[in-house]
Amino acid sequence: MVDKVKSISPRFQDGIKAFADSPIIGEIRGTGLILGTEFADNKSPNDPFPPEWGIGAYFGAQCEKHGMLVRVSGDNIMMSPPFIISPEEVDELISIYGKALKETEKRVKELKSQQK
Repeated sequence: MVDKVKSISPRFQDGIKAFADSPIIGEIRGTGLILGTEFADNKSPNDPFPPEWGIGAYFGAQCEKHGMLVRVSGDNIMMSPPFIISPEEVDELISIYGKALKETEKRVKELKSQQK
């Protein structure tokens, strides 16, 4: 099991961390097959989104719409795929994460435009 995690986790970690430049991601952190994303305005943990926006929940709903479940806690999401995940499934997970992130970025832009 340890060898399996060591072989697949770089693909998982690197694939998700490739999205770290998103303007709505404050930080992506994790190890092995455990990973968390913190959503924050202006990429700053000191600048959270208004809680009523529910950015983490919106991202989680977008993931679910595309067939993937994540754990949501406020504007943080956690992922921990099963140890038996295949490289192809990791690629699918990364693709779904990217789609959900794009949709969430659009939502944040809409909410910001409504504030003006």
